[in-house]
Amino acid sequence: MTLYAVLGAGRQGTAAAYDMARWGNAHRIIMADRDMEAARRAADRVNRMVGAAIAEPAQVDVTDLDDVERLLRSGVETFVPARPFVEEMRRRGLNVTERVAFLDG
Repeated sequence: MTLYAVLGAGRQGTAAAYDMARWGNAHRIIMADRDMEAARRAADRVNRMVGAAIAEPAQVDVTDLDDVERLLRSGVETFVPARPFVEEMRRRGLNVTERVAFLDG
């Protein structure tokens, strides 16, 4: 079972979380967004769709790479960014992708 994180709790992030919950052998999915209410709504929606409490909200400013790094170093095994920032991560030398699987559509 896998611990996933979705960075961004809009429609794209919610859809990605649903797919991971339904078919990705997830034991937990962190819905990370700077707007805690958006993260909560997305987690609740995923949980309703799969009929299990698998998604949970987290307040993370996905534009703040230090905040993102803290989340990814907390045991996350795979993450999906629902917003573009990977080039900024590389520019700053943030190499979490060496330890965490990174899915990009």
